Amino acid sequence: MEIDVKNEKGVIVVSLKGNINVNSSPQLMKQLQDLIKSGESKILLDMAGVTFLSSSAIGTIAGTFNDLKEKNGQLKMTALSKEIKHIFEITGLDKRIPISSTLEEGLASFTE
Repeated sequence: MEIDVKNEKGVIVVSLKGNINVNSSPQLMKQLQDLIKSGESKILLDMAGVTFLSSSAIGTIAGTFNDLKEKNGQLKMTALSKEIKHIFEITGLDKRIPISSTLEEGLASFTE
């Protein structure tokens, strides 16, 4: 898994690439927790490059969503493949975590 973090107009875009599994999920958790600890409150997960998502990765994303919500922050996701989006639909997390089709839509959703 590769993680790239950048600030786009006050929104932290975390671009993920590759497999997010039981081995790489702790790395993602640490990165997201570090962002929250540093005061970031608007995080957009760019999932365009994600090819596999394990249950531990889903837990990491759901946990981060909850952590940010408790701090009046927001976690959103964008550019999910059909297969990855289906996982969130099955778990019902697509009803809790906002999902957009494109990075531009995701970024714009933070100003609404």
